[in-house]
Amino acid sequence: DAADAFAEHLARLAGSGEHTVRSAAVAALATARRYDARPVLARRLRDGDAGVQANALEALEALGARARLGCALCNIS
Repeated sequence: DAADAFAEHLARLAGSGEHTVRSAAVAALATARRYDARPVLARRLRDGDAGVQANALEALEALGARARLGCALCNIS
């Protein structure tokens, strides 16, 4: 359906070469309550941009993944 297609598009944008696009896509995935986007968001925790990392963390927390993050946060540079 349209919501799934939109979520797939956001997931692709989360891998964009432009940090502002990645950041916005990550935030939108959380706002859309896309629980199936957790793997995409977890990968953005290791993004080269601190803003994208912060948005990914906030998104995962908003989706209830805080307990599952564990020490993944320790690997963020």
